[in-house]
Amino acid sequence: MTDRELGPLDCWVVELADLDAMPFEPVREILSLVDAEIIRVIDLMVIKHLGDGTIVAIDVASIDPPNPLTALTPVSNAVSRLDPMAFVDLLRPGRCAALLIVEHTWARPLGAALVDAGCPLIDRAILSHL
Repeated sequence: MTDRELGPLDCWVVELADLDAMPFEPVREILSLVDAEIIRVIDLMVIKHLGDGTIVAIDVASIDPPNPLTALTPVSNAVSRLDPMAFVDLLRPGRCAALLIVEHTWARPLGAALVDAGCPLIDRAILSHL
């Protein structure tokens, strides 16, 4: 897939209060955005801060009881290229987080139109706070 065919990508880091009892509602909202072709889940990884300053990756399929995150179907393994230790300062000891690489599929046609008009997007930023 070329840059022209791929929408902007984000990495969402979502702290999970209780991995064994995660509510399905957030996953349902993500799935509704996927079904509406607004976003696409490129990849997913769950990490855990062990409390000794290390971060480990957890296989979503191995979580028992099954976690709602298993309903998400990533299309790539892009997140495996990320260093889980990069998130050590974000995550409280003993807590888990889901790392989601998400494509904004709604932006594909806009990106193509900009390129076709000779006006390529040269930068973008997502502001989490103003």
